[in-house]
Amino acid sequence: MRDEISRGRRTADAAVLVRDALDAAEPYRSVIHAFVAVADEMNAQQVDLMLDDCRDKFGLEEAICRVVLPGMRQIGVAWQTGRCDVSQEHLVTRATRNWLKKVRATAPRPWQPGTLLLSCGPEDLHTVGLEAMEVLLVHRGWRCHLLGDRIPPMALVAAINRAKADATIVVSHIASHRRATVSALQAAAARTRTQLFYAGNAFLTEAARTAVPGRYLGEDMVAAVQTLSDTFQPAIAPVR
Repeated sequence: MRDEISRGRRTADAAVLVRDALDAAEPYRSVIHAFVAVADEMNAQQVDLMLDDCRDKFGLEEAICRVVLPGMRQIGVAWQTGRCDVSQEHLVTRATRNWLKKVRATAPRPWQPGTLLLSCGPEDLHTVGLEAMEVLLVHRGWRCHLLGDRIPPMALVAAINRAKADATIVVSHIASHRRATVSALQAAAARTRTQLFYAGNAFLTEAARTAVPGRYLGEDMVAAVQTLSDTFQPAIAPVR
């Protein structure tokens, strides 16, 4: 943790990385190490095969939350600390996003009655976590619309109203982008009827969540997806 902070990483982000390293038990630790090693080999196909194998062994939720997300965080650290270059980081990121897209395409037809909209904050570029959340939601039967990165507040409002979204999840991972993301949430709260949720490293501390419209989903993605399911299933369950 000291080394990561000395390289310029925020204390909260360094703590997340240390926690991931300590909490990763076998067989996940070995798989994460192999995932990161792909950057050295420049073998995108290996990412796809490895993640398919993880899904078969551990299930979709475990593969995403115990391998994909910790692995991508480790790749990010390797890039920031000079242990891999930008071409390696881009290769692994693209291969991971392609795998998520492939898995999303295998989801069943939506059977839940609600519509969920997912978006990054107005200044946020990183979408892997958001794409992973969408995959978990669509495999639980939810109809999702993923907007992607850098969505301005009024574009978010227009998309919510156009989609008639029952819930909107906005994610921001950079502390300096928090203010713009809060502005987007405020615009959505004032101009739509959607239920608002938010997540990401920009909101890790309690102070960062003060006066933010909506409900904080926490750091555990499976728990966040379960929170969304629990919130909407009882309220809009189909008539039997």
